Order: sequence, then C-alpha cells, then structure tokens
Amino acid sequence: WYQRRVREPPQKTTMKLLLVFAALLACTAAVDTIVMCNRMENGTLTAGNCSANVTMCHSKVNVEYTGLVGEYGCDACDAAAKTAGTCVDCTSNSTTACNVAVEVHTFSCFDYTFSANDSKWMASAKAVTCTANKDTPVKCNKPGTAANGNYSVPHTGCGPCAEDALNDNTCVECGKDSCNSAATIAVFMAPLIALLYTLL
Repeated sequence: WYQRRVREPPQKTTMKLLLVFAALLACTAAVDTIVMCNRMENGTLTAGNCSANVTMCHSKVNVEYTGLVGEYGCDACDAAAKTAGTCVDCTSNSTTACNVAVEVHTFSCFDYTFSANDSKWMASAKAVTCTANKDTPVKCNKPGTAANGNYSVPHTGCGPCAEDALNDNTCVECGKDSCNSAATIAVFMAPLIALLYTLL
C-alpha cells in the first residue's frame, strides 16, 4: 500500500554536499574586484581599470607654495610617502576613479638674494611660479628693512611672512600677483633715514 522510501547512504549525501560547497567556492573565486584609478598617460590624467582585487588609488599632493609631488595610480600609498605627506590614497569603485586631479592655482612672486658687497637685498630678474591650494589667497613676501644677510626668504618669495618676522620687520608681505617686485632693499635703510633726519 505504500512505497517505502529508500534512504541514501551517508557517504553519498556527504559527497553531494561537498560538490555543492566546491561549486559555491568556484563561483566566489571567479568574481574579482575591479576598480578604476586615474593615471598619467602622455601628460593627461586618464582613468582606467586596475589589476584584480586592487581596491585603492593614490594621488599627488600639493606642497604649499612649492608644487605637486608624487604620482597618480593604482594601489595604496607607500607607507613612507604617506608619512611624509607626499601621497594620499582613497578607496575606489568600478565606475569612477577616486583619485581626482588635485586642484591648485598659481601666481608669481620675486625671490630675493643678499648682496654682501652692496649690503642690499636684490630681487630676482624673473618672477618665480608659486603653486598653492585652490583656496589659498595670493601672497608674496620679501625682506624687510630689519633683515640682515642671515635672513632666509621663505618659499622663494611665495606666500606670507612668519608672524614673528612680520612683527619685527624682517619680512614684509603683500597680496597681489608679483607685488614684491622692488628692485633692491637696503639693509641699513632705517638707520640711514634716521641719520639724514638728524642732519636736516
């Protein structure tokens, strides 16, 4: 009246389970993670796929008033470069590269060197190019009347003065492109003006 159900041997059931598990592993292994990163190709930042299972991109960093350092590419930053602040990285995806171009703006300032023979600071014949972060205001600096020959002009004339140098008049700053373009600055100008004042 009824059909007796024949139970499979335990060995056969175990084998089926192993085959199913192996199939699941094969499917999982076949799906690689592919993300996009930007890289420089012939001077142009170009997005492209990275090697399988690379999930991060790295990009250049702007060193304020100095310029861009590092590279764009696939994979995370080298630990030493990241510590030094010359590389940043990000987690990317398969449709859009996360390491976009670093936004900067440039302006011009003049560098200064000290002439020991003339006891004067001399402006460079040509302005230097200053590279700053996109939101950084234009600033140039030059030696003030209190700056002697041991003074060091910060960032080749790009950017602001240090606060203490500004306060003691060893540095002066201005806020326009190429605004620090005076031909020379005499180190002893202040004492000379004081002497001339007493003689008049």
